[in-house]
Amino acid sequence: MDGGDGGRQVDAFRRRLEAMELDCRDGPGGRSLLVRLTARGGPLPTPAGDLAVPQFVFATVGANRIKCMVPRALFFLPLIGIADCDSPGAIEARIRQAWRERQNELGQTRQWLEKLGCDVKQHAEVPVAFVEIGAADRRSELAAVEPGAVMLPSAGPLSELTLERAEDRIFRPEADLDTAVDLEIAAGTRMEELVRLHDRLERQARVRAYAAEPESEPASRHHRILLVGRRLLGDTGLIESLRMRGYRIAAVRGAAEALGAFERRSFDLVLTESELDRFEGIEMVPTLRALPGIEEMPIVVVDTHLRPELRETARQVGAAGYVTHPIDVPLIEEGLARLLDSPGRRRFRRYAQRIGVRAVGASRPEIVQQISRGGMLVVSDREVSPRTLQRFAITLPDGAGAIRADGEVVYRLRSNGAGTKPRIGVRFERFPDDDEQRLIAFLRTLDPTS
Repeated sequence: MDGGDGGRQVDAFRRRLEAMELDCRDGPGGRSLLVRLTARGGPLPTPAGDLAVPQFVFATVGANRIKCMVPRALFFLPLIGIADCDSPGAIEARIRQAWRERQNELGQTRQWLEKLGCDVKQHAEVPVAFVEIGAADRRSELAAVEPGAVMLPSAGPLSELTLERAEDRIFRPEADLDTAVDLEIAAGTRMEELVRLHDRLERQARVRAYAAEPESEPASRHHRILLVGRRLLGDTGLIESLRMRGYRIAAVRGAAEALGAFERRSFDLVLTESELDRFEGIEMVPTLRALPGIEEMPIVVVDTHLRPELRETARQVGAAGYVTHPIDVPLIEEGLARLLDSPGRRRFRRYAQRIGVRAVGASRPEIVQQISRGGMLVVSDREVSPRTLQRFAITLPDGAGAIRADGEVVYRLRSNGAGTKPRIGVRFERFPDDDEQRLIAFLRTLDPTS
């Protein structure tokens, strides 16, 4: 499942773009470029008003395609081919054409909503149609990116609620809706169902909950895998086969939901379908690695049938592997384990940050020296054995409270006698108060690219 480095392809793309006098920088993992293009064609038109665009920022994908990253609204665009573009103006024209096509699709979405009698609003900074429900609060709006599907709001019944599955945020109402009221009632009913489900799962979790002092020896490392795509989402055999092998599985329908999932959780590996509605699976490689806190995320592309040209493209952009569906889990089990356990494949960026932390049962607080999505390096002179699972309270700065996390002690570094204090490396296992989203939000403040 070796994805290769694609270095020659990146170098060739760099030479081509730099010949156009574009600013090129290495992207995360070195398998793509982040390119800045000064906008010459003025603002982007939207139904809600013009969107000012001083510059475009895009990531290269393979030998001749790009993924727009900035302005954020352009992330909704699919991969754009620029093989025949020989100037910055030609690239910009191709981006603007893709934007016009997205606006046409958005117009169809708006027609669907207006046919129901919805009062549709749009915001210039994001190509999504919004429908207000409940209180006049933007967080209480339904967001529609395509006809027949809306994203449930974070306010109202789902306020402060972290859904177990990111795909539950997407609601596809029955086709026999007649009015805006029907849509609002259907969405409200769905949100209430999700609240009841969440409450039931929480009650079950409390029954199974361990004592305040967690067990000292974890059974094994429970890697988290995210499945992306409708086919994988519905493949119960695949999901159960992976769970039987000790993996924690989450599944989402598409690219936007995958990004939302990474806002709340940190996964160790991604299996993505090769085709995701308007997106392609290979664009998940540069997109996920561009997220704050992600360094190199192993991503395996799952195709409907063997296509050597797509397999080669996946390898060149830095995908960790390419397989076909249906997936024979026993056949790829060894390769998955190798990807997940490889010490040289670092998934999460480490940030140097000194904050307080205290282990349950410890006599005094300690100091975090480095922290990441996956764990932390703690200055500690305690005698603690590797493979020990401990509960920590991490104190956030500026009075933002504490985050509780259960972490496995992976290693212990002793003082080298030259002023270096002893340290322990901790890998996060779980967050008993569902605090992982708060940790990710905190790390975003430390990332200079955020």
